[in-house]
Amino acid sequence: MSRIVFITIGSFGDLHPKIAIAQELKKCGHTVVFATHKEYQTKIESLGFEFHRIRPDNNALNNPEEMARMMDLKTGTEYVIRKWVCANLRETYTDLLKSFLCFHF
Repeated sequence: MSRIVFITIGSFGDLHPKIAIAQELKKCGHTVVFATHKEYQTKIESLGFEFHRIRPDNNALNNPEEMARMMDLKTGTEYVIRKWVCANLRETYTDLLKSFLCFHF
């Protein structure tokens, strides 16, 4: 069977659909790995999936002001892309590279 890696940055709205797909893939005998924020490690591992941390950490989950900035209807998307995703792109790339180096395909 295949080894499938889900890479996700974002909220539970980004993570949960991938978990649903991963559960079905697992039932079919595939190995599923998640590369995502450290805040999701317990959830991912409790479901029986392998976890690899990638930055940026999702500190907004515990910070209402940061979450409000990210969810603002007019400026939220730009804020997330500029101040969160792009600002941490090198770290995200480094973490993904480390993760993929330890995968045995």
